[in-house]
Order: sequence, then structure tokens, then C-alpha cells
Amino acid sequence: MNYLDQEYNSTQYPIIVTENGISSKGNGTDEDPELNDHWRADFYHGYIGQLHRAVTEDKVNVFGYTAWSMMDNFEWARGFAERFGMMWTNFTDPHRAVYRKQSADFFTQVTSSNSVPSSKND
Repeated sequence: MNYLDQEYNSTQYPIIVTENGISSKGNGTDEDPELNDHWRADFYHGYIGQLHRAVTEDKVNVFGYTAWSMMDNFEWARGFAERFGMMWTNFTDPHRAVYRKQSADFFTQVTSSNSVPSSKND
């Protein structure tokens, strides 16, 4: 963020972080979904924590942030083989049942409190 701020002047051109996240390959199946994605919650905790630090300590002008993605979806390069979402989508179910992953609970805490916990378990 500091590099973008210095290179492009975030005071004049506010930064918007879009599609930030981490994917997983082969973690569970539609019959046995892997909902304990603590590693994704760890990723968001670290990234959003550093983003918060850049805003509060270094005064980088970040206007917005979006996670990628709230739900598993079709990826152009990987199809349904890679999952990005905080919600597990059952692609073999015609109704596309959706289940919360652990990362969704963490992200809900961040957005509802508008703050980053000191540790991801706070």
C-alpha cells in the first residue's frame, strides 16, 4: 500500500483493493465439504491487519476493500476445481446448497465491528 501511495498519490487517487483472497485446491468434496478453512481466515487477518496499519499509521488513503470471494464460483482458468469463497457451494447439488466456512465467521467479525481483532481468535 505504501508503494501505491507513493507511486500514485493516494491522496489524489484513493486506493480500492478489489478481489483480494486466497484459493484452495482439493480441500474436501461436495459430499464432505471442508468448512474449517482456518488458513483462509489467517490470510485475511494478516492482509487486512496490514492494510489497517497502512491506513492508520502511514496515512495511506484506502477508500475500499473487497474480499474475493464471498461464495465459491466458476473461475475462468480453473472452472470449479479451485475454491475462493468463504461460503462452500455444492456444485453437484442442482439447488447449489451453500454452507459457511470458518473464514466467513472471521470476516463477519471484521465487517460488523469495523476493526481487525488483535488475533484471529479474538
